[in-house]
Amino acid sequence: EMLNSQIIPNEAQHRCGEEVAKVTRNELLHYISESAEGLDPISAAFISALIIPSINFGIRAKKLCASCEDFEAERFNLAAGETVDNSFNDYCSSGAGAGAGAGAGAGAGAGAYGNNATVSGLVIFPLTNSSDDTIGIPTGPMKGAVWMHGSQSTTFKNIPSEFVWGDEAILSTALLAFPTIFAGTVTILPDFLGYGESHSFYKSYLIRRAYQTSTMPLWFKAKELVRTETNCTSELVDFVTVNGYSEGGYAALAVAASMANSGVQVIGAYAGAGPYRLSSSMLLEGARLFDDGTYPRDGQYYLALWGSAYSSTNPDLPNYMQGQNLITDEHRSEVVKWVQEGLPYRQINALIPDDNPLSLANQGFADFIRMSLAANNPTPCVGYNASFVGVIDKICDALIENDMTNHLEKEARYPINLCHSVEDDKVMYSNVEHLNLASNPFLSHDAVSGDHSDALVSCFLIYIHFLLSEAYSTSPVQFSENCAIAPVHRPNQ
Repeated sequence: EMLNSQIIPNEAQHRCGEEVAKVTRNELLHYISESAEGLDPISAAFISALIIPSINFGIRAKKLCASCEDFEAERFNLAAGETVDNSFNDYCSSGAGAGAGAGAGAGAGAGAYGNNATVSGLVIFPLTNSSDDTIGIPTGPMKGAVWMHGSQSTTFKNIPSEFVWGDEAILSTALLAFPTIFAGTVTILPDFLGYGESHSFYKSYLIRRAYQTSTMPLWFKAKELVRTETNCTSELVDFVTVNGYSEGGYAALAVAASMANSGVQVIGAYAGAGPYRLSSSMLLEGARLFDDGTYPRDGQYYLALWGSAYSSTNPDLPNYMQGQNLITDEHRSEVVKWVQEGLPYRQINALIPDDNPLSLANQGFADFIRMSLAANNPTPCVGYNASFVGVIDKICDALIENDMTNHLEKEARYPINLCHSVEDDKVMYSNVEHLNLASNPFLSHDAVSGDHSDALVSCFLIYIHFLLSEAYSTSPVQFSENCAIAPVHRPNQ
């Protein structure tokens, strides 16, 4: 697949605030019924028996854009001199280096990278059939849902805000909108930092804070849209489910944490096949498979995405400009260029040396991981020899900082379900297998089968089952006490 401006757009096709789809419930029923006729008998029966009877709403989708800066005053309620959101600085703080884009040469600082980026995504509102409801949003309080997409190399193609909607894609459209069409939730699908409207910023693959910085402003913006468009007859209340698979599974955990810390009740975080153990399992198993020549060729672009993000592009990381990049100095500029230009994943895969993919990596760090493998050391970034200080310590610090192990085992205090295939060939099952699952009563786990791509369906069905459960439908929600209070919002944003 060659980079071609005719098939790989180099700019956004939809405007911020543009309505990109409006499909009534009856249209959804018609389209999905027709789509099911072309499927295998088991899938068709599943859709007919479970999906179609559960469709209660149509959908209205808009491109959503926002920035941390838009809501800085509101979250701190500066007019009242009070801090409304104690966690806001964790993912949206301003400071030196926080707003420098990819082309500007970001400098290290205390602020969150991307603080002043306009981030984008898609918001899907439930649509009622009422003829006198001009905007279609049901009255009353509504729960929220956030869906985090999987790994994507192109900057504008196939990201949520640029999805192509139409009859031929209605089944996939409905899949993304399941929380909305089943339960009347407001569903948000972020593009992630470095994609869509924030394309001038570096893509920040597997950096926890970046997913929070590119999602939380969209949550605040969606709440504002519902509040203002309905004059508070409807409200997106602080109850949310978060779902994602692969990179999206990791991102779902990051966003669930920022939601909970912001006072949003996380009803469930459903993470599938995520690379949670960045400083251990991902390093060891990944290096072994690459050296053995058994890592799937179609997933080798993950190495470029991860390497670029951890090679002095995001100033939030401890190894930023410390002479310890994940990509070797010889190849750093070209790998970062592949990622920032948004080359299709097949083209990136073709550019990675087939006989030795790890030749792109920092060789001192690659040899360090190989030594850990030989020594059967399950936690290479913990307790290493002092001789490695100044060689790999800052890379390890960056990976530990973004590793989800401690969060899963000790910190999270809301329901989390981890779904992972024991046969996963890209994000290895050891990411879950080596977790102490019994250490956190909020943590549950489903082991499924199939390779990384095939297991997606099994994991998604677990999330669908939860959405259709009595536990979800009976979760109480009510209007907040301050819906009618106008937000303190920076003008002209």
